[in-house]
Amino acid sequence: MTPHRPLARVRLLRRWVRFNAVGVTGIGVQLALLTLLTNRGLGVLLATAIAVEASVLHNFHLHVRWTWRDRGLNGSEVARAFVRFHATSGALSLAGNLGLMSLFTGIAGLPPVAANILAICLLGVVNFLLADRIAFVPPPRPLVHEPVPVENGWRNMTVSLSRSRREPSIEARPSFSGIPIAFPTAREPTRSRN
Repeated sequence: MTPHRPLARVRLLRRWVRFNAVGVTGIGVQLALLTLLTNRGLGVLLATAIAVEASVLHNFHLHVRWTWRDRGLNGSEVARAFVRFHATSGALSLAGNLGLMSLFTGIAGLPPVAANILAICLLGVVNFLLADRIAFVPPPRPLVHEPVPVENGWRNMTVSLSRSRREPSIEARPSFSGIPIAFPTAREPTRSRN
């Protein structure tokens, strides 16, 4: 086991605890809204869809601010994370809750709140994995190495390597730091004497 593995596990466990703490507050939002809407006469599935969406928006805000704040999402990265979160965790939450609520309330005959709690618990682990691996991926950060002088036969070059998760690149520039640029000399063709 490499030395950084225990630290990575601690970070993952801390993130899992935070995810669940945010989830508990999101469950409160979802269940309160579900209860309010169904008591006002709205159908169970439509009330569930509205309550899930409110919970997804609530959870996203807290996840950016607390659960995944170390990922350094700013500005346009937050907007991209919002789209990814809705396309993964939000879609799974909505589809999963609607499917499971239909099953639990319609076939099993459970009351809406009990059915919703069961659905949320079943979807929790998958939602965490989607959020951690897809929605809140940190923005690419280039790894810039020290410039390395390279003699390629034509001129001195300085090569810098920049690598990110999305686009590796190599930049080569002529070196003008007092080192003369060396060009090969042209040779006279040799004639064979026959």
